[in-house]
Amino acid sequence: MSFLEIHNLHVDLGEFYLKDVSFSIDQGEYLMIIGPTGAGKTILLETMLGFWRPGKGHIVMGSRDITDKPPEKRGIGIVYQDYALLPHMDVYDNIAYGLKKKQDKPDMDGMVREMARRFDIDHILHRSPKTLSGGEQQRVALARALIVEPELLLMDEPFSALDPQTRRRARDLLGGIVREKGTTVIHISHDLNDVWALATKVAFLRQGSLLQFGALNEVFARPNGEFIADFVGANMFNGEIKAFRDGMTVIDVDGIEFLSLDDGCIGCRV
Repeated sequence: MSFLEIHNLHVDLGEFYLKDVSFSIDQGEYLMIIGPTGAGKTILLETMLGFWRPGKGHIVMGSRDITDKPPEKRGIGIVYQDYALLPHMDVYDNIAYGLKKKQDKPDMDGMVREMARRFDIDHILHRSPKTLSGGEQQRVALARALIVEPELLLMDEPFSALDPQTRRRARDLLGGIVREKGTTVIHISHDLNDVWALATKVAFLRQGSLLQFGALNEVFARPNGEFIADFVGANMFNGEIKAFRDGMTVIDVDGIEFLSLDDGCIGCRV
């Protein structure tokens, strides 16, 4: 059994909805959810978190059906693009916030300082979130989410407000820590550089439906339709299958013959 299984999930919020979404990922995998604006990506994350109750379908995590469990009982953390730091607390207390709700954490101070060091924010533990740069706020939010060791970490475009250099730094820090800890992550992003740098699996949503799910290279090398191919920047050629020869497919593209070892293609005509 996979670590996380989504079975025929349906959520109807009027203008936004999910329709029979199903997929599964193993523990420690990093799933990137991509697709156009309004595809239902955030609804999917918030339904997994417990903010929305599905009209039908089930969410199973670690062999537990969590579909009807309250958010605080699911063992899931989330990082939004606005970070949602607590303005009346300093950086130290923001990071420690989740730990204070857990029992049997005798070395909370050491855990906070070690996590801050890993994200290179140990020198700003005394500061207010209002005085931090966007990159610093983002790292505080990630440290706060990861320090409680969630079974599953959800992220909704956490790098969207960062400049390219800060974004690359954040990706490197996050990728290293989640790989080391074996954290399972589901991450929404519109930046394909995030996908290439972090993902092991990719899910493509459009208009509330899951159009394609698979390994990173599979989705980018074999997009399931012209819309996905255009979105991920794949090179597209319209051609006609002319023959099958010596285990290869002969495809005519504007009078030029191409030989393919794979007979799969988008919109091919025989």
